[in-house]
Amino acid sequence: MDAINTILLLYCIYRLHLNGTTPKPPIRVVAPSNAGREWQKPIEGFNPKKVAPVLPRSDEERNAKLKTEWEINSDFKIKG
Repeated sequence: MDAINTILLLYCIYRLHLNGTTPKPPIRVVAPSNAGREWQKPIEGFNPKKVAPVLPRSDEERNAKLKTEWEINSDFKIKG
């Protein structure tokens, strides 16, 4: 039984050696054609609204603490 295991192990090592030494074919990269650019065409009837710029917050807004619903509904006082 040990002889069979040894033969199988040597065969696996031999196959791994062959797999690592075979030359690999070069990878060919093909640039896409212009015919595949259908997705860049504008959509008919689609006119998105321009987004308004976000202005920076004032110092008062930056320093304001948002209150939770529990703080609003209870008599909880914030020290400070």
